[in-house]
Amino acid sequence: MPTLKPIFEAGRLITLAEIMRKFVPALFVTRIVDDTYHRNLLGISAERIKQEIKDAKAQGLDTLEILTLRASATIFNRKLFPVTYKLYEEIIKEMRTGDFDEKILMGKMDSACSSLIEELKRYRFFRLSRSERKLYDSKHPFGESVSKKFRTLSVHVDNAAKCRALGQYTSCGMHCVKIFEAILEKLAEKMKQPLINPKTSNRYQWHELVEILESKIRKLPAQGDIRREQFKEEAGLALQQIMLIKPMRHSLQHPRRNLTPKQAATCYDGTKGFMSQVADHNLLTKAAHYF
Repeated sequence: MPTLKPIFEAGRLITLAEIMRKFVPALFVTRIVDDTYHRNLLGISAERIKQEIKDAKAQGLDTLEILTLRASATIFNRKLFPVTYKLYEEIIKEMRTGDFDEKILMGKMDSACSSLIEELKRYRFFRLSRSERKLYDSKHPFGESVSKKFRTLSVHVDNAAKCRALGQYTSCGMHCVKIFEAILEKLAEKMKQPLINPKTSNRYQWHELVEILESKIRKLPAQGDIRREQFKEEAGLALQQIMLIKPMRHSLQHPRRNLTPKQAATCYDGTKGFMSQVADHNLLTKAAHYF
């Protein structure tokens, strides 16, 4: 079977009506191929498609029109497209009798297509690339250990991944800040570090808190304890992940600034690295022990 290459930019908001206009009538006798997978939109075998083509020709009808009709009735939900579905049902019933006027039938098909376009105007769809869809559908975007240990942050973790996949880069960054700020404060608590700056009576900014915690970890005496040395190394690596985000703090705080795709990726990867390090090495428990 011939194939069609992708014709929509990833992440662009499109209507299904646009898709229909692009692909009808060729849509249902080909496979739409994107960079992820090949899927027969009819959900039936190639042999059955061939048989329907044969039957259509035997009835003297246009092959593409018949297959468009057949597939549309298969794909479109009765509840979402009630008027169109009813029209298609009537046409298919008439076709199966074998006793119909071709011109009248084609007229009904045109009416069904027009009805479908009107009903489709209510819906919007995003086309995602393979990597974007993998990110969007991930059950554990930051890893299973993070999901298990920090369940209260699961909504923000999921939304950070989904926002990045959908190109909502500033929103992705904001969710990341909420995630790592929550764990930074827990880490500070375990290390007996106050969150209020005594000079200003205001809470420390997250980047200030990172610098304070890094300093406390460096000053923690090793005392020849291998485990303590290991904790210092692990905690230091975790905080370094957050420091990668520091250059973006103005964009994250300023209401008129937005993150670029590259900045959002840095925020996301830095937050993921920090969270994974904390979860995998049980740093909150160790911090409480050594401080």
